[in-house]
Amino acid sequence: SGIPRKDLFICSKVWTTTMEKGHDAIVAQLQKTLDDLSTDYIDLYLIHWPVPGVHVAAYKTLEGLVKEGKIRNIGLSNYAVEDYKELVENGI
Repeated sequence: SGIPRKDLFICSKVWTTTMEKGHDAIVAQLQKTLDDLSTDYIDLYLIHWPVPGVHVAAYKTLEGLVKEGKIRNIGLSNYAVEDYKELVENGI
């Protein structure tokens, strides 16, 4: 596009159906997004919906991807207070 990457703020999200498939599926989806966008990192990667029983593990997967430099920030979408508290109770 001719626009320097540093001048773009790219946001994407991990789908609920991907979260249900686990860690490897989340990593694969992110990599596909990075490849599709021809970039090395996403500025903000959202958990689209707090899927019961898997959203905590999904968040932990995203934390690992932050450490790898593939994600700069993690965001939450459609969370209720109870969902957020569940993250906090699990050390996030």
